[in-house]
Amino acid sequence: MNSKDRSDAPAPDAPAPDVPQFDIQAAQQLLRSELSMSSRLPYVLLLLLATAMVIVIGSLWLTEPSLPMRTQGAFGVLCGIGVGWMVFCVWVLTQRRVLYARQQVISARLGMAFSALFAVGSAVIGLTQGAALGGLLAAGCGLVLFACAYGLHHRAERQHQALLQLRRSLEGHDTAVSMAA
Repeated sequence: MNSKDRSDAPAPDAPAPDVPQFDIQAAQQLLRSELSMSSRLPYVLLLLLATAMVIVIGSLWLTEPSLPMRTQGAFGVLCGIGVGWMVFCVWVLTQRRVLYARQQVISARLGMAFSALFAVGSAVIGLTQGAALGGLLAAGCGLVLFACAYGLHHRAERQHQALLQLRRSLEGHDTAVSMAA
């Protein structure tokens, strides 16, 4: 090995080039923004909307026993979707720690699952009930929603991984400081 190869190697104390540099004030600001009321407000609104949806659809479903079976099935699925969003929102709102964008990953996965369920259900109902065009149009809308949810999932995964790497680098910094003391 020649001296030129040795000079290109990073110093042992130098941080890895792919680890983001972050100062304590920026980390504190990130924590405040993650735990602030304004970051939780969208989940409160989603909880209220999902609850209202379940109440309206559930009351219509329960008070109209003469509805066709496919409509009753659709109402049941919609109520299940609403309850899924309600459980998710309650989980996010009861967390007292930073979630490192994990809630965004989970919400995108829920969005993908529910839009795929809608697309498949619409196509099946349309094809079996003699309304193929309407069912396929509704399924197409469901696929557009799925594509949007997939894009949000991809972005949320990247953000989640970046925040986890940042946490690891800060924890490594903390252990280096505590070992030096």
